[in-house]
Amino acid sequence: PAFFGGIQKLDRGRLKMLIIVDKSSIETFVNDGEFTMTNLVFAEEGSRDWQIFSRGGKVKVVSVNISEW
Repeated sequence: PAFFGGIQKLDRGRLKMLIIVDKSSIETFVNDGEFTMTNLVFAEEGSRDWQIFSRGGKVKVVSVNISEW
């Protein structure tokens, strides 16, 4: 199966993701830039929640680091 529109080779079934969120956009870098994606977001004022989910499979989050720049 394809992951993120074409990533086929996974290191032990894992994806490495860097997700950068600011006031109006989310940028995602998978496996050190093998796949990238940018989305505009229009969150409600004061919103600070986030979710990780999967369609058609399971997700196990191994680690999360959150930094404010």
